[in-house]
Amino acid sequence: VKQFVDRLSGMGGPGPIEEMLAAGAEALEAGDFQDAEAIFTEVLAAEPDNLTAYAGIIQARLKSGDVDAARQMLTSLDADTQA
Repeated sequence: VKQFVDRLSGMGGPGPIEEMLAAGAEALEAGDFQDAEAIFTEVLAAEPDNLTAYAGIIQARLKSGDVDAARQMLTSLDADTQA
């Protein structure tokens, strides 16, 4: 029964978090680093352990030239998250 429910839940396409991650990646690719960071920050508000969102924010900060902010976020992650 669990497998059936899992298959049904996957049939609807990507969920809102996946859509937001895709939008953040598109913003990064387009060079819109401020919007990308905002989108990834929204993802973290919903899923605080989402490593893709952390990586997106760090990339946005690096690409916008804010190396110190990128470094600060990276060092704020705990050892388990960094591994």
